[in-house]
Amino acid sequence: MGYKDEQVKRNYFVNLGSMQGVKNGTTLDVFRNVSVDNPYDTNKRMHYKVKIGELQIIHSDNGASIAKSKSFLDKNPELQLEINAFMIGDHVAVSVK
Repeated sequence: MGYKDEQVKRNYFVNLGSMQGVKNGTTLDVFRNVSVDNPYDTNKRMHYKVKIGELQIIHSDNGASIAKSKSFLDKNPELQLEINAFMIGDHVAVSVK
């Protein structure tokens, strides 16, 4: 759907706000839980929390914020995901550098 090389612009709702210390310009790290079977250990399922990108807050209220994409998979371009965008269920944390 859409055009070739089209860049869809979107903002993201985050359930963190100024009550949690988030303000305009704050960078959030975004993580996704990835589960894989380990064929060498009786098919035991392994769960990994992998950083997939960063969001930057553009508006913050008491309990919620609006963010825009700052980066996606820049640090780990080899990571293959089924959905190559931020999505519901991804975990966010305030970036500490």
